[in-house]
Amino acid sequence: MKMTNTSLDPHILTAFRCTGTMQKLAGGEGRSVRVGQYVLKPIDSPARYSWACELLLGISQEGFRLSVPRRTADGSFVYEGWGASTFEPGEHVNGRWQERLNIARAFHSKVNEKENSPMPPSDDWWSVAHEIAWQVAPLPSNLHPKMIKLVEEIFARYRPLARARDIIHSDICGNIIFHEGLDPCVIDFSPAYGSVEYAEAILVADAIAWENAPLDIVKLLPYNEHYRQYLLRAINFRVIVAALFRPKKLDRFLAEYAGFKPIIDFVFHDGI
Repeated sequence: MKMTNTSLDPHILTAFRCTGTMQKLAGGEGRSVRVGQYVLKPIDSPARYSWACELLLGISQEGFRLSVPRRTADGSFVYEGWGASTFEPGEHVNGRWQERLNIARAFHSKVNEKENSPMPPSDDWWSVAHEIAWQVAPLPSNLHPKMIKLVEEIFARYRPLARARDIIHSDICGNIIFHEGLDPCVIDFSPAYGSVEYAEAILVADAIAWENAPLDIVKLLPYNEHYRQYLLRAINFRVIVAALFRPKKLDRFLAEYAGFKPIIDFVFHDGI
């Protein structure tokens, strides 16, 4: 994984008992820093992050690795807005779609193996977008009219589909890293409520829109109405995130939408 130099307040490193050269990790949002054998990143929702850390620490790693959360000396997972976890060797690799789906299924099986406490709420854009995509929360009226029109066109294709309350990693496509001789590693856990099918639909949609995967990888999913509806909600989730980030920047939104629109055309070419 490519890295560039950066700096971090020493007292934050002391809190997590991290020592070593500080290097900024490329990829993702570019906010993570490696220090020795740990990765530190800013935390937007401390309550949800701490909840997720507790959950991850209770998972048995079978067939996959995890970047294990690190506590501060006083047992907290967040210190002055930062969290830490182990640095795991590996690289992002394009392709290997079936393998990624298998890892997602193994991970979600372990995450939901036992009953967990309720997930703390969060008002970050991703969490809000999930609620809008599942029509639990309304679409904001301050968006550009074209954004609203395109999102509502996706809504119009919806058919009744119950939203499961399983815990999923809602950004797993780009957060599986591979290393020869080691199990694949799941990183940057982004918890949400949904189902394995919803998480898989997000994975496949992201692969097509962001990693130039062929459209027909949708056929790695059961090619039926059930999964087609999950794909619609997965696509709408990503499109809505783009709208929430820049509610008046139509050009950026349209560029994001263009990456996902071919999936709708491909899957629903015969209408629904």
